[in-house]
Amino acid sequence: MADLQTLWKPAILITFTLVLTGLAIGLWTSKLLNVNVITTILGAAPGGISGMSLVGSEYGVGPAVATLHAVRLITVLLILPLVVKLLNLFGMIKS
Repeated sequence: MADLQTLWKPAILITFTLVLTGLAIGLWTSKLLNVNVITTILGAAPGGISGMSLVGSEYGVGPAVATLHAVRLITVLLILPLVVKLLNLFGMIKS
């Protein structure tokens, strides 16, 4: 609970930014690639595969949303550790 006193502002800012970014990317992707807008918005939403897929199933796009989230999750899990390692190597972050 002590961390919550200092982290609530960043948590709100991060959440708000992720939601707005997800909406923008979803709308842009839909228009650019001519894909169902509900699929792209839910696929770009900050959330887990199961949660967003359940919401997507209400609109008939559950499997497509699950696929987008799976690809996103695998990509992030493969790339982000490498980025952190490189940033640490070049002294850009402190461990």
